[in-house]
Amino acid sequence: MPGAPKHARAAFEWVARRRRDESLARVGRITRAIGASSLLAVGALGLYVARAFPGHQSTGSTPSTTTGVADTPSTPTTSGTSGAPSTITPPTSPPVRTTAPPVVASGAS
Repeated sequence: MPGAPKHARAAFEWVARRRRDESLARVGRITRAIGASSLLAVGALGLYVARAFPGHQSTGSTPSTTTGVADTPSTPTTSGTSGAPSTITPPTSPPVRTTAPPVVASGAS
């Protein structure tokens, strides 16, 4: 405002600074809201995925006896695991290194 009086220019600058500060505060609030929403969404998705895939049991689903030893069901549970002790046996021979070329997954053919 080159031709405006000095007090009018000062009032305009004050209004401009106020608008700028209010806009920056609004952007800050929006950024915080987006960040908090993102964290909530990631947490909720993590809980959903942790319970959705088979092989994961929720805590407290295995009943225990009065002695503190967990009951071992004789049939597998719905999640695909059983409470019975594992019967994994080691391999009869150690692993052998092969001379196969490495797998390259660059996306190009």
